Amino acid sequence: MRAEKSLLVRETVTYLQDSGYVYLVDFSRIRVEEVEELRKILKAEGAVFHVVKNTILQLAANELPLPDFKQILSGPTAIVAGGCNPSSVAKALLQFRKKHDDKLIIKCGALADHLLNPEEVKALSELPTLDELRERFLSLLQESARRMLYVLQAVPQGLLNVLQAKTR
Repeated sequence: MRAEKSLLVRETVTYLQDSGYVYLVDFSRIRVEEVEELRKILKAEGAVFHVVKNTILQLAANELPLPDFKQILSGPTAIVAGGCNPSSVAKALLQFRKKHDDKLIIKCGALADHLLNPEEVKALSELPTLDELRERFLSLLQESARRMLYVLQAVPQGLLNVLQAKTR
């Protein structure tokens, strides 16, 4: 393998290693300005958008525990990886796609070694974000504590009501 190709493979491996997921997208129908807009959106999520040759991506995927992308790698391909929340990145991709008349095509995704088809990526985008899950969990904890206080307060309140009724 040529030195340039080896360097590109190592760089792609680095992007893929630093992420627990990857989305493969076809960007051929979007303009340069739209790609820049997408990069800004993804940067806010901690993700990156990189155009990569299919052969380089396949060689990089072979070095990592990723699914086989051979059937999917045709035409222009970009990888979207990084960030700590694959759900919010998928949501950002689908919102961008909807805003730009479905010009961005999501080919597939991969979570660890599981290959995701475009419908599964859409389902992943509909999951609540990590912050929303934390909010729900905290709400459940607070509700349990609140109900426990009502139970503990009931006996003294009942006694107080009896004493007030007796003194009248």
